[in-house]
Amino acid sequence: MRPQPLVSYIVPCFNNELYIKECLDSINSQRASYPNIEIIFVDDGSSDNSYQVALENISNKDTAIRLNENTGVGHALNTGFSVAKGDYLCFFAADDVILENDKTYCQQMIMQTTTCDLSYYLDWYTGKTINKMKRISAKFTRNSIPIGYFLNYIVPLNNWILHKFLMMGNPINSGSLMITRKAYETYGAWNEEVLTTDYELLLRYSRLGAKFRPIRGAPIFYRVHSNQSSTKNDQMKKGIEESRRLNK
Repeated sequence: MRPQPLVSYIVPCFNNELYIKECLDSINSQRASYPNIEIIFVDDGSSDNSYQVALENISNKDTAIRLNENTGVGHALNTGFSVAKGDYLCFFAADDVILENDKTYCQQMIMQTTTCDLSYYLDWYTGKTINKMKRISAKFTRNSIPIGYFLNYIVPLNNWILHKFLMMGNPINSGSLMITRKAYETYGAWNEEVLTTDYELLLRYSRLGAKFRPIRGAPIFYRVHSNQSSTKNDQMKKGIEESRRLNK
């Protein structure tokens, strides 16, 4: 049996000490079915005990990096990706949770079988706590017509269509992304100049021809709380507009 390729989870964090243990435990649980995982935790200048909590909840083969000041999620991600050694790279926020212990195993197998550049899960769960979470579907919509959603369930969208849908809005939960190292080196790093760095990356990758692969299922819990950047509506709106401008 061939050894499993290394999968790197890059976990950027800013003042999320309350959620870090649950997040890291959920990544560690993936090792039962997929042992070859590394965690790169990047504390982005937190003023709470995030870094210390991370040190207490990662293994010796993982890495914890502490930045001296808050530089933004794009820079934190690029810092983590620059030291990651994996053939497959995942972005996972420090306040989110992986719900299914075989998520990494299943996703990596699908990517290897389909030879795609990037994969994501169509659905996810969200809420303040797992006990009260609800399921969300990744619907591409325009005037409330979920056209792309149905196409996604039949065949992966080609890049031209996918890019057009993404320019209307981003229904992809970036916490479920898995990217090949080759694709990351080919299509580029996270854009540090926009707040919506995950949206910009998806637009750029689809525009440049990366092969996307949607996967059925909802193995991710996306936590909603007042400290996350997505609650900054005006800044998010500007980030979305800039991401679209850069990828017309």
